[in-house]
Amino acid sequence: MMEATTKKELHNAANRRWRDKDPKHTWAVYAVNRAKDKADKHNIPFELTFEYVKDICGDMCPVFKTEFKFIGNDIDQFQRAALNRIDPKKGYIVGNVAVISLKASSIKSNSTAADLARTLVWLRTIEGDI
Repeated sequence: MMEATTKKELHNAANRRWRDKDPKHTWAVYAVNRAKDKADKHNIPFELTFEYVKDICGDMCPVFKTEFKFIGNDIDQFQRAALNRIDPKKGYIVGNVAVISLKASSIKSNSTAADLARTLVWLRTIEGDI
């Protein structure tokens, strides 16, 4: 005898269908909600919409040129999209965010171009490229 489907199971199934129908939109909703929580927690400006974030999100990382994957638990950091503040001090405002891979975002973190250039020089020295 088949067990009756619970409301929670029906809800989860509906969420999966919605997520699978438009993974980029699902990711944008998640990213904006997470950014809003961070902005509230750290008292930084926030003015993003789901539509804006989805619109600025390409299909591949502009840094590593790897295709984004928006759903799935086994996605590596080269493929996972991340909403990144260009200038962390300005907050989550239109024109100050980009969608890059989680790997690129973690490399950039709170670094400046000068910080990254110094790091590159050091890495090339220890790797023997110079």
